[in-house]
Amino acid sequence: MLFLTFSKQYILKQYHTIKRKENIIEKRKESYAASKEQLIKEHSVLKEQCKKYKLPFIEIQEDYESEMQGVVVV
Repeated sequence: MLFLTFSKQYILKQYHTIKRKENIIEKRKESYAASKEQLIKEHSVLKEQCKKYKLPFIEIQEDYESEMQGVVVV
């Protein structure tokens, strides 16, 4: 298991891409209508929880594709 978070800078820069591609992996039936501010807060909280409980996570900073290359989940 690996948690995926986005940095504040990434969300501010790529918000529309995040929204456009939100259902690709998870195949959600409904859109999640989160504002930029909500996403920033949620991802910040998730990151802090991962640190607190020593859970594995990756935080995308600039480029999703290149930063996800080589990530292996067992």
